[in-house]
Amino acid sequence: MQRRKKLVKKLILTVSLLHLSELKLRQKIWSIIKAAIANPTLVTGLNPTTTAMNTKATTLDSLYATRDSLRQQQKTNTEQIIETQNDLVNSITSLWMPQVQQAIASDATKAKTLGYGIKSEDTGHTDNVVGKAADSHPMVNHIDINMHLQQTLHIINSISGHVKLPADAKQIDIYEQLDGTAPTTIKGMQYLGIAKKGKFINHFDSTDLGKTVHYIVVYIDKKNLKPLEISPVVSTVVN
Repeated sequence: MQRRKKLVKKLILTVSLLHLSELKLRQKIWSIIKAAIANPTLVTGLNPTTTAMNTKATTLDSLYATRDSLRQQQKTNTEQIIETQNDLVNSITSLWMPQVQQAIASDATKAKTLGYGIKSEDTGHTDNVVGKAADSHPMVNHIDINMHLQQTLHIINSISGHVKLPADAKQIDIYEQLDGTAPTTIKGMQYLGIAKKGKFINHFDSTDLGKTVHYIVVYIDKKNLKPLEISPVVSTVVN
């Protein structure tokens, strides 16, 4: 009677490094590297070497630490901006304005010369009117990066400082490029969509973590739907 050969199931390795949080990914990478270092005879001649991989993982930890420090610096800077801005507003409103009020009496011309408004008559603001797109351009004024794998673009007009479109613009189109040299045109960039009321929310995959994203936003012509004016490029990092 012929003996049957015992089938040996082929061993296929897996390594689940995708779709992990930053912390879990770093922990998994370190566990694999440390296991290789602790068991050098199980697999010899690894390329890259365990030393090289250990150095890279250490560099990654350092980069994360630098990013955390920069975030804290940005937070501190923003707090200082708000504090200083509020101090200036309060000083003009509560300290200067009463002194000016007393010094100029009821002279409206002096009030306007000094940049103040007159209650029920003049706010003191100068309105910037947006004409055609050729007279200005769209501008990414701020990118909110506080949400994980999400960025919110806040877009304004370069002349008015407001979200209102120029008379000949239909919409604002959004383009991005991940990594690489910062682009100067939208050619080759990925089209994302249309901004609504000066805002656009961009979502990322976990595989995009740590990549640099470059944005250009564009005014689109009402008549021919072609680009009118493009913004300067702005760049940030996906977190």
